[in-house]
Amino acid sequence: NAALGRAEIRQRVSQALAAARVGIDPSRAPLDASGGQQQRIALAGTLALEPDLLLLDEPTSMLDPATAQQVREAILEAAPGATLVIAEHHLEPWLPHVDRLVVLGPQARIIADGEPDSVLRAQQERLRAAGVLPAGPAAPPATRPGTGRQAAAVTASLHRVTVPSRGLTAPLDLELRAGRLTALTGPSGAGKTTVLRTLLGDADPTTGTAVRPEPARIAAVPQNPEHSFVAATVRAELTA
Repeated sequence: NAALGRAEIRQRVSQALAAARVGIDPSRAPLDASGGQQQRIALAGTLALEPDLLLLDEPTSMLDPATAQQVREAILEAAPGATLVIAEHHLEPWLPHVDRLVVLGPQARIIADGEPDSVLRAQQERLRAAGVLPAGPAAPPATRPGTGRQAAAVTASLHRVTVPSRGLTAPLDLELRAGRLTALTGPSGAGKTTVLRTLLGDADPTTGTAVRPEPARIAAVPQNPEHSFVAATVRAELTA
């Protein structure tokens, strides 16, 4: 579909499988793989596109803790320099790696946005009430080494966007910058997936404007990876 030559396709497939740590025979049917392997196959399929913007919708939601950690490590290592946006209910495992935290309330209204440690200190009770953070002592600072870097170029943005058909009725403004990992959080139904779909171009805004890279430069890993599978084998899935 990207009109690439055979040699480049083979090279991209090989690199993507290695980067996502798929670790299974490429001739194997993806739906016969484990949940964690399916998540990594879906990730490899997006990495093969060499995207500038990578959207991940609760990429570890159905995995056991050990497998979820493997998938998180694969995601963080596989796309250096890309803009990553992760929609997630459970933040703690991601916090050491996140540059920016955006908290959504009802109808995707932004109730907090900033560096993770600042947002967590200011919004702990609200995040616990929403189930995003567990009850307990104050959360430690979340900023990882290397955060606080100079602002990079804007990769994608939403300006006064609404999508009432998907429950997003409050105008939303959001800018995403190159080389940064942004966590999009909020209770179930807040509109996290709708925001990702709007960035992807799958949900056209009723009002406002969405500025994105060219479609070939955006990739997404859905919450249910089988929704993206179109082929009978892992090799065919990545070359489709």
